[in-house]
Amino acid sequence: MAFGPNNEFGFRLTFLDLQEAEGKAIVEQFAAQFRSRPDEFTVDPKFQFLEFKNLWNPDYWDSVDPDFITRDPRPEAPDYQFWWTGNQGELGAFWNGYQSRWISTDLMRRNPSTIAEAFFQASRIRPFIFQVNKGLSGEHPEARARDEKTALHPGCFEAAALVIMASAQQYKYPGVEGRKPSAQVGRDLGDAINRAMGFIKDATPGAGTYSTEADFFLEDWQRNQWGSNYPRLLRVKRKYDPTNFFKVHHGVGSEEL
Repeated sequence: MAFGPNNEFGFRLTFLDLQEAEGKAIVEQFAAQFRSRPDEFTVDPKFQFLEFKNLWNPDYWDSVDPDFITRDPRPEAPDYQFWWTGNQGELGAFWNGYQSRWISTDLMRRNPSTIAEAFFQASRIRPFIFQVNKGLSGEHPEARARDEKTALHPGCFEAAALVIMASAQQYKYPGVEGRKPSAQVGRDLGDAINRAMGFIKDATPGAGTYSTEADFFLEDWQRNQWGSNYPRLLRVKRKYDPTNFFKVHHGVGSEEL
């Protein structure tokens, strides 16, 4: 789902093991409440149905919707290599800012006006996406018991979705003449993300972030990225990598460098 300053709301859903009519009927349950108010909302959903086995088949996409994918144009690239055209903006990008936040299902049910107001205020400053495929709230107990043994922040298991807010300067590379990113643009957009995400953080105390899509300048990063898992992860790190050979920015154990 995407929210932005232009008051447009868009979402992209994928469903599996449903007939076309069933899928459309489910979407219509959501869309009908807006469709019934034509003076306020324009509703124009698009549907595309395909065999799941062809999802990663570039030849299939070339035949049914060639603009949906972009094949790797490099001469040495294998024929099967491609990316989703919707991700084109992430190629060769210098990131001005990138932040994420788990959004609790309980919060949305218990106090929807709080999170709705936070989303609205944030969207006045920067667009963001609400990724329902990453929240694990409501997963099967057997799956949850397995997943809780991983490094994921515990907030993920209570989350309906993950909010991501980011900005980039495409085809910009530090140190490359004619392609250097603008420091001023980076600061301005980075500050805008901080201000916009401030509304969402205030509405979701203790929610945490997704460690692989987190703020480079994240404060209290151990707790915010891994929550109560961090002591266990640090013990594992010290046992199997006592010299801290494998290290990344804000990775487990990086505070000991």
